[in-house]
Amino acid sequence: MTRKTTKQLVETIKCSLSFEPRSIMEIAKESKTDWTSTEKCLDLLKSLEIVVETADGNKRLFCLKKIQSQEHTWFGIPIQLKEDQNKINFIYNKSIYHWLKKTGREIGKTQANKVLAKVNKDCNLNLPVGWYLYGQMCVEIFDLDTNYSFENFAEAEVIEKKIIEVIDVYSKIKKVSDLKKYHYKEFDNILYNAKEEILSLGFSNFEKDDTQEFNFIKRLLSMIESLPKTDEKIIELFTEYIGTTIQLLRKLTEEELLMVKADILSSFNEVWKLIAIQEFYESLLETKKYTKDTLHPFLSVEIMYQKEEVIEWLSRLQGFVLLNDTVQSPEYNELKRLQGSAKLLTEEEKRKVNSSDLLRQIGFDY
Repeated sequence: MTRKTTKQLVETIKCSLSFEPRSIMEIAKESKTDWTSTEKCLDLLKSLEIVVETADGNKRLFCLKKIQSQEHTWFGIPIQLKEDQNKINFIYNKSIYHWLKKTGREIGKTQANKVLAKVNKDCNLNLPVGWYLYGQMCVEIFDLDTNYSFENFAEAEVIEKKIIEVIDVYSKIKKVSDLKKYHYKEFDNILYNAKEEILSLGFSNFEKDDTQEFNFIKRLLSMIESLPKTDEKIIELFTEYIGTTIQLLRKLTEEELLMVKADILSSFNEVWKLIAIQEFYESLLETKKYTKDTLHPFLSVEIMYQKEEVIEWLSRLQGFVLLNDTVQSPEYNELKRLQGSAKLLTEEEKRKVNSSDLLRQIGFDY
């Protein structure tokens, strides 16, 4: 019997339960998985509030939890208020029109999202908008081919004036990458600014240069100060990534670093995706449009999948370290020691954390 990954098994079980409740034995048979693995996976899905257990006499039955999802939204998360949906449609509709009028070009997804985010903030609309992969994203996924129809409402004129004002500024920023950077700074988001700086450093030439290594690690450490603190596993995995990267930078030759550069950056992108999903979850909660109970069924499995993806990439990176040297560096061990205390800081202590102090403690004393 071929061993399935957790993601493969979860998706198979969800498919099996699409039509009617089933027993563990029925699910295992259809999934071509052993009874024990199926039961463990079902228990996991129960804890994530994806499946519900019922009983038929002594027989345990499982079915998918009924949730109201919505098409064309991130992860199927529904937009719960009709007035929010109407305002989102209005902003997207007017953004398409005014961007084309201003530039002679169709608006892109990034531009549309950044316009909506800025209008949402400046007009105090409190729409379902959260921080995701590339900054603030509306729950409604922008699609140029969608007909964003709307009904007139009281603030429409004020909002349209703001849309024109924002487009006048954003349309002058020619590169999408520059607009993202402008957006991060405009919203003063330290975490996303640090992410962008890391990617800029990472895509430059990897050389055995102490200053470059120092800057790269310093940016990574600065992210720790702003990470979501509600999930300790994410902090643990990010710390593991930093520790492994330190070892690679210290132990590998310049030629070897160039060979593993793509893996270092791909690993970072997977770690970032995990952080971003958690950020999306927490920032949507802050809008008060959703509760943990309403968001959990949509995002809990995605977070679990991404943790597994990160673990696989970290294992790959650590393999390069083991090929070079099986002894962990003092810097790595010091970072692991610091990891525990980082998770237990109070909010006041978090504000006092200094990445330069952390750098000195792990051997990057500049």
